[in-house]
Amino acid sequence: MADEIIPLFEFDQPTKGSELVSQIVRRNFNALGTTNWTTDASYPAAPQKGMQRILDEAGAGTNIRWQRYDGTAWVDIMTHLETAFTLARRLEFDFTNETVWTVNHGLGARPLVQVLDATHQAIEPTSIVHVQVGGEWNRVVVTHAGNETGIVVCVG
Repeated sequence: MADEIIPLFEFDQPTKGSELVSQIVRRNFNALGTTNWTTDASYPAAPQKGMQRILDEAGAGTNIRWQRYDGTAWVDIMTHLETAFTLARRLEFDFTNETVWTVNHGLGARPLVQVLDATHQAIEPTSIVHVQVGGEWNRVVVTHAGNETGIVVCVG
């Protein structure tokens, strides 16, 4: 009997409330960044097809590339990752027993927003509205049908 192949991701995953898949994704990216980050373009010496690495060839944090080995050569998946690493920020804001949650994130852009309940499970508010303050997108207003306690996570 052949080994059963269990996919890490399904087309419709991660779904609302699927904390396990979110943890797996975070752990895999963390492992890639901590164990396969290199400044040596010849590393590893004997790569296997499907391996991935993050290459910072200059060693200066410029032109960082996420690569996959296709069996014969390293192929770029994404380039210029230093921009993403430099610009992306993750901020959390706590709220207790409120219907309208106003977040002054100060990112100057419309961040990705995730709303979690007090047990860190994703919840769906009535609305999420990005608001300009001083000509820049620095505020998010999250509205619920009733009072809620939880966290707003902004990534941008």
